[in-house]
Amino acid sequence: MTIAQQVENMRTLKGLEIEEFANVVGLDTETVTKLEQGLIDPQISILEKITKAFNWSFKIGDVSI
Repeated sequence: MTIAQQVENMRTLKGLEIEEFANVVGLDTETVTKLEQGLIDPQISILEKITKAFNWSFKIGDVSI
């Protein structure tokens, strides 16, 4: 599963709209939209914001963040 898919799945599991998710994480909606569409590769700092805000982890290959 790609990072984009993981972000979208986590957001929808929490029942959050993109705007709500962006506000909680501290990102703008455009960044979240592009991230979920796979148009940008997130920096580690973006993944850290998401993991801290929701106590989630990401799997990239064999590595979890």
